Amino acid sequence: MHLSTLNFIPSFPFLFSFILVVSCLGSENDYHSEKHFSERDRTFFDVLMDDYRKMFNGDTMVCHDICENPLRYANTYTPYSVIANLTTAPYEFEGCHPVKLWLLIRHGSRTMDSNTRQASSKILPRIRHHILYSHMIGKGDLDEQTVELFKNWTENLPLDNQKSLTMIGEEEMYNLAVRTRERHPHFFKSNYSELQHEFRSSIKQRTKDSAIHFARGLFPDELYKVRFESSKKDDQILRFHTRCRQWVKSVERNSSTYHQLDEFLSSPTMAEALIRISYRLGLNYTLDYSEAKLMLRYCASQSAWDGHDSPWCHVFSDQELKIIDHADDIRRYYLHSYPHEINYKQACPLVRAMLKFLGTNPEDGFKSRFLFSHSGSMLKFITAMGLFEEKSNLSEHNWQNKTWRGSFIDAFASNYAAILYKCSDNVDKVLTLYQEQPMILRNCDSILCPLAVIQDTYKAYMDCNFDKICRNRKRKND
Repeated sequence: MHLSTLNFIPSFPFLFSFILVVSCLGSENDYHSEKHFSERDRTFFDVLMDDYRKMFNGDTMVCHDICENPLRYANTYTPYSVIANLTTAPYEFEGCHPVKLWLLIRHGSRTMDSNTRQASSKILPRIRHHILYSHMIGKGDLDEQTVELFKNWTENLPLDNQKSLTMIGEEEMYNLAVRTRERHPHFFKSNYSELQHEFRSSIKQRTKDSAIHFARGLFPDELYKVRFESSKKDDQILRFHTRCRQWVKSVERNSSTYHQLDEFLSSPTMAEALIRISYRLGLNYTLDYSEAKLMLRYCASQSAWDGHDSPWCHVFSDQELKIIDHADDIRRYYLHSYPHEINYKQACPLVRAMLKFLGTNPEDGFKSRFLFSHSGSMLKFITAMGLFEEKSNLSEHNWQNKTWRGSFIDAFASNYAAILYKCSDNVDKVLTLYQEQPMILRNCDSILCPLAVIQDTYKAYMDCNFDKICRNRKRKND
């Protein structure tokens, strides 16, 4: 009997009820996710999973090959090199020439957050011990090369409370800038001028450093001239996602936001994936979701830190990674995207800033504006712009067929570009790129869309009251 045909007993949905409490593995601003089991819960979990493990053995279990590139499924930890568009041929449209460039960029790869780092130092060495012991007694299905990697592995990533930009992140920024310069040469024909090019980051050091290394790619011989500005702590444009009280109350800290995540984590699909991974490692117990996710996070973080090959990158099949990735997609989709109106309405200051920039006379002010922000703001912004909308909201049932894929949408160094063109028909037009790929916005017929159509489509964002939307308290200086 193949594992894929197993019939799970009715009590299974109760099995994962302990997983879903306050997270110690969540990324910035995640309120609800998975928690590592207590000793009592772990024992109860193992007793129940024993019933399922007895239903198959190594001779009857369907084998899945190890995924060769697990970083494609690292979700918000995905390195940009995995999805980068390396084609740099300039965009040319007959009768049109570019006059303005607006570019919003998430910071590059950063160090692991302190909570995840502390969890990895406690949990991964224990799992490694079980893996090596199981291999010694002939259990598990890892190849000798991977076992050797585990033998030589130590948990040595830096403990960094600042989530700093890594060397890999620096190169992501630099390489993105080089491609930007090659793809849009019109904006960089002359020397740098602070009157023509603006660089602005959030208050966080990782975005400030991202701006510097991006400028290094654009103006390699004039970096010392470049002026960098950073926003204040009370930032409604580049970190609005941290300033919206109503979103925190009604979405982030609302348990109903995580209902679909709970359903997926308690599904037979997730159970099967966890059993497969545990069997491959030779464990005499079944990993819980948070442990499997931690292994993948460490794989991605090791790559982001020094580019070295981590043994934790060699334990998942392609299908298992898609399942783990889908859980992250569900969580972040409901936190940041279409299911809740306030998710995208709060992006109005950023949408308005872009529309104002595109709508002003090209002869007045900056020709290019480069903004460096964060995942929470980027996801809400692209939702406001109508990108990657699902026909139906994510659930346990659509993990194999969906538009919202965090490993593409939410990678480190994610970027949204709007390029304004002056055209001979006297119609100003805008080219939109996301992850360096052309996008067609709402009500647009092609990738080159009349500015007037865009302004009309998103006109509601021009007259927005952020504090009213977010029900923020009145500021002292108002």
